[in-house]
Amino acid sequence: MLVVGMGGLGHPAASRLVEMGLGRLGIVDPDHVELSNLPRQLLFREEDVGRPKVEIASQRLRMVAGDTIVEPHQQQLTRADASLVVDYDLIVDATDSLASKMLVHDVALEVGKPLVHAGVTGDQGQLFTVLPGRGACLRCIFPAIDAAEPGASCAEAGVLGALVGVFGAMQAAEAALHLNGLGAAWSDRLLAFDHGRWIAVPTSIDRHCRCQRRSS
Repeated sequence: MLVVGMGGLGHPAASRLVEMGLGRLGIVDPDHVELSNLPRQLLFREEDVGRPKVEIASQRLRMVAGDTIVEPHQQQLTRADASLVVDYDLIVDATDSLASKMLVHDVALEVGKPLVHAGVTGDQGQLFTVLPGRGACLRCIFPAIDAAEPGASCAEAGVLGALVGVFGAMQAAEAALHLNGLGAAWSDRLLAFDHGRWIAVPTSIDRHCRCQRRSS
């Protein structure tokens, strides 16, 4: 399994996944620890500021990983990184901007890998699992996404730290369900948290979506 992003979502997702004893976990992030990361990225400490995120996170994750192998990748995921993504069974999108999320989404579909998506901004969040060729993708649900404003990152827009932790842990649970053959709970509906309310939104395949055309 590959977790892309070692921010507020990536920390709880990766922590819960290694505790489950997955066997092998990759983590991807190009950034270094900043002081502003510490309140919601709980694998980091003040003495880690300035060091690569994946280096520190992998060290801390190995302390509780048991037999799970943790593989750090200090890089920015790009559309040319299919060889990295294809080496894992499932992708967890823990990035923090619309542009990076859609890039991870498109790379996962390109190589036919399941993707567990989550996003949190302020006190709103969403969770959805993309199963290539078997259900809707993010572009089916949000057809105008290419025309949308890029938007601020979580750090710029602000997030409710506890909510990020909840969604990161839910990503881990969703990934574990799928990999254990128990079915993805959120592959045919999108789970949204909106100003204190939980909402399940049914989804359907858009046959005109370019991602669906590519996977057919």
